[in-house]
Amino acid sequence: NVSAETIEKMKEYLHENGLHDVLVSVNQYKPQDVWKRTFTNPKTSLLSKVLVGIPTSLIETFAFPKLSGFPGDHYNLSSNTVHIFSNNTALALHECGHAKDLNSRENPTLYGIIRSLPYVGSIGGLYQEYQASNNAIVYLREKKWDTLLASSFKVLIPAYASYFAEAVLPSIGFQEAQRIGRFCSDRFVIFFPSA
Repeated sequence: NVSAETIEKMKEYLHENGLHDVLVSVNQYKPQDVWKRTFTNPKTSLLSKVLVGIPTSLIETFAFPKLSGFPGDHYNLSSNTVHIFSNNTALALHECGHAKDLNSRENPTLYGIIRSLPYVGSIGGLYQEYQASNNAIVYLREKKWDTLLASSFKVLIPAYASYFAEAVLPSIGFQEAQRIGRFCSDRFVIFFPSA
């Protein structure tokens, strides 16, 4: 279960970053809410609702996160919702960091789908993951939550390193990318200047 402390820190982060319309969904499977928020989200155009919102909503409708682990903790731009299923504050703030990053863009849908494009997608995805993790790390440092900051490095840096490994060596597979990420966790804090 996600702790009240993690939920409170997420809400505080979103409030302090002016993201008052971002919904926090904790351990919930409510596809009807995803569909409603997707089609009432004023930040996305009708075209993006059709081209991005419908496929995303279909995935969230037919993927049962508690059973399959997919899609897991994530930010859904179409419904402007942070979905959290694990009790890890660093990951939760990372997902809130995606909300901050994407909501700060002039065209958040175009920026968000860059990671799906051939050739440039892996670079765009790395940049977005970096921004989300860096947003979380900077926030933890500003709040002087040193214990959470230290534990965030053990989660966010290996996760980023695994994305990097998959982007650079796409044939290695997810498991090997995670192994590389864990190897990098104590060695490459330099990726995040705020660290």
